[in-house]
Amino acid sequence: MLYTLCVMLFTKQVNIDLSFLFLFNRFVRFFKTLQQATPMQTNSREMSTINTKKGLKRKSECSDMKASSTPSDDFKCHSSTSKYFVNKHSNDNIRLGRNFFTKPCVALAKELLGKKLVRVLDSGERLSGRIVETEAYCGEEDTACHSYKGKKTGRNKAMFMESGTSYVYMIYGMYHCLNISSEGEGTAVLIRALEPLEGLSEMHTHRQRRRKETSKPLKPHQLCNGPGKLADALCITKTLDQVDLVISTSMWIERDQVNEDTEGDVMREDTDAAVQNMEEGGLADIKKVKIISCPRIGIDSTEETWRLKPLRFYLCGNKCVSVKNKEAETATQL
Repeated sequence: MLYTLCVMLFTKQVNIDLSFLFLFNRFVRFFKTLQQATPMQTNSREMSTINTKKGLKRKSECSDMKASSTPSDDFKCHSSTSKYFVNKHSNDNIRLGRNFFTKPCVALAKELLGKKLVRVLDSGERLSGRIVETEAYCGEEDTACHSYKGKKTGRNKAMFMESGTSYVYMIYGMYHCLNISSEGEGTAVLIRALEPLEGLSEMHTHRQRRRKETSKPLKPHQLCNGPGKLADALCITKTLDQVDLVISTSMWIERDQVNEDTEGDVMREDTDAAVQNMEEGGLADIKKVKIISCPRIGIDSTEETWRLKPLRFYLCGNKCVSVKNKEAETATQL
């Protein structure tokens, strides 16, 4: 409009200063540029509003999902708690802590009797068994101990770590053994036998891998009646070496309905009845059971003094014990 007026004035030969026309022309160009820019700015504001609305909607949907979702949902809003620090199988009220393990190996070997060893597989299935047999290995003075004379290697490193650390090693190139470090340099307790409590079907499957298809099915008390057998049954391998049993989510020790009195007796379920009732799905009565002390097994090459020391401990009358010492049982009952 203004541009047309300018042309008319010029064609009518109106006397206008040339400098004024130049400035006027610049003003017209600026005005046109302003008109072209205004729709773009409007669109930007509209897009900003749309994006804001979308963002609010997305935030609202996320909030709704938090309120209604379950752990199995495919979509989850971000959480500050990682699944790797949550363990639904563990009960802090019955799980044994550092103080329990921080004691001399002989005392720990006795006190572990009747406690529950828990193993959680990668699949999430929980296996467990009551500890019924242990052996104490007393460090650098013990000629049967892997740390005899202070020997420290990559293999036995766990024996020198904090009390309550697992020490898993292989024997005969095929079987694993589980030990737990105790108070003192290079000392540990070997877990020799368990009474199966949870996951017996899975234990059967694991044990059957080394057996012939024609072999007779194992009875419950045969699943974990030896260090190599219990390691097979609970899938305990070198991957669980040097694991802190106080904080691990794969393996730990729990209290059971077991109490030890001043005479060394153990209040626990009657083993024979427990094994029978495991098959029937029932529960057994509680009664007192003596702790048997006798020489360790499988250390024939060790010098006599340490070979004959009564450093193996088991619950008398327990059907899941690997080898019973009749002489020691008779002496205990006198």
